[in-house]
Amino acid sequence: MRTVTELGPRLGIAPTCAALEVARASYYRGLKPPVELPPRPTPARALPAEERQAVRDVLHEPRFVDLGKMSAKQGSLRAQIDRALRSGVKIDYVDYHMGTAVRYPEFQAVTERLAQEYGLGMSHYFGETEDSPQYFAPPASKMDSLAVMINRMKPGLNMVITHVGIDDAELGALLDMNTDEPLPDMSKNRQGELTALTSAQFAAALKARNIVLLTYRDVIAKEGLKSMRRPVG
Repeated sequence: MRTVTELGPRLGIAPTCAALEVARASYYRGLKPPVELPPRPTPARALPAEERQAVRDVLHEPRFVDLGKMSAKQGSLRAQIDRALRSGVKIDYVDYHMGTAVRYPEFQAVTERLAQEYGLGMSHYFGETEDSPQYFAPPASKMDSLAVMINRMKPGLNMVITHVGIDDAELGALLDMNTDEPLPDMSKNRQGELTALTSAQFAAALKARNIVLLTYRDVIAKEGLKSMRRPVG
């Protein structure tokens, strides 16, 4: 506002506000002296001061402390889902990456409630066996790691979590900020997974074991959302 006041007389209020992205109405309101409002009368049905304090004391008890936090977390997760849907992304399931959404029972209940509300599946809720050894393998050894994994797979639904990308300047500028065993040269690791997963060797290894690749969309279509069960442990 001060800049508009200083430059406005010389450059014009409207163009100065436009250049600084300041609403003219806000500028003109700021020129008016503040209006002192009369104190708000106490409602006739207001609780006495001691009873208001008693209510505050109850709401500050441990059983109520996390209600606001859970509401905020639910709102954050809902906003992510809504934004993806508005962008035209077809969502099939909720993946609680790094376990954050199910780390505590309260978090897990929120995630399950939103998955049900939006008609989504949840990873780990279809009895999957997870095995992703290629993540920590060096880029040149990721295919060998996948081959070992394929050979030890047992019948049933197996889940492989992949992190793929192209080793270019954009991805190369990023750093792995995981506090637990961050990967050096993250872009090269992402490219290594992409190269391994799209290789003829990987396709041949799958074919040799009669393994069929599925997405969660395929699993949900086959098993149905009602087949989901909360993982034990």
